[in-house]
Amino acid sequence: MAKLETERDFAYWLMGYFEIDQKGLNLTAEQSLVILSALHGMKADQKGELSKFVTDALLSGDRAATAKIIKKLEETFLHKIDPTIEGDQKQLQNAHRGGKGNEPLPPGVQAMC
Repeated sequence: MAKLETERDFAYWLMGYFEIDQKGLNLTAEQSLVILSALHGMKADQKGELSKFVTDALLSGDRAATAKIIKKLEETFLHKIDPTIEGDQKQLQNAHRGGKGNEPLPPGVQAMC
């Protein structure tokens, strides 16, 4: 596995992980360990809100952890990563919302672009 240097690297890696392995919404124990291992390799000063959220969710034993992680990951792209990229924000939103970029955002979620 490539070493992840930043929170942004982790977000892209995790998005790719979910895109490749679409077997369901529940991560196995082995998959959780792979993700935790990736986080463990990051320097502490590079870990941010997403890293902490994912770690806490995976360690919580919550059966809905995977769905919560995916939602947090989508929000991270929508609010933190996508706005830093030049280009069509609607296209980025669509890509990071599973093809649902033209639908209204869920209650309580505000687009920052």
